[in-house]
Amino acid sequence: MDIANASDIESETLKLLTSNSSGSSLTKVFSDDISILKKVDIQFDWKSNMNSSKGHWGYFALQDSDGNYIFIMYANNKNGIGYAMINPTADFTIKNINKFSRTWYTVSIALDFENETVKGTITERDTGKVLINIDSAMNALNLGKMYVYAVIVQHRCQ
Repeated sequence: MDIANASDIESETLKLLTSNSSGSSLTKVFSDDISILKKVDIQFDWKSNMNSSKGHWGYFALQDSDGNYIFIMYANNKNGIGYAMINPTADFTIKNINKFSRTWYTVSIALDFENETVKGTITERDTGKVLINIDSAMNALNLGKMYVYAVIVQHRCQ
């Protein structure tokens, strides 16, 4: 199912945010057609939209309808690029996978709400190098919403 309108897409890039200033964010609540799905495969290209000064953060987060985090892709100019997840024991796992850059990354994840798992990869888009394989438990009801702060997500139009 498509989350964007054709007017949101320019040169195959879904422009979720048009500014990299502090406080620029967007929340997309998914329709019931998406939130009732028990398995969801997601693939997107992602990069930071921040300036290189230290201390700034950018996020792409998936949450269930109760606001529980499922998956977070982040950039921090000081700490680098990485992802975070919260597992069923409420442990918050943060893994840096690369130094900070405005490089494009391809994120492919499979959400299985019946078996409570997240599996996938994060890859450097230009080189095809797999930076991390994800295989984790999750504690989420469904795919309820997406939250974006200071990043660009590319939607592949087909």
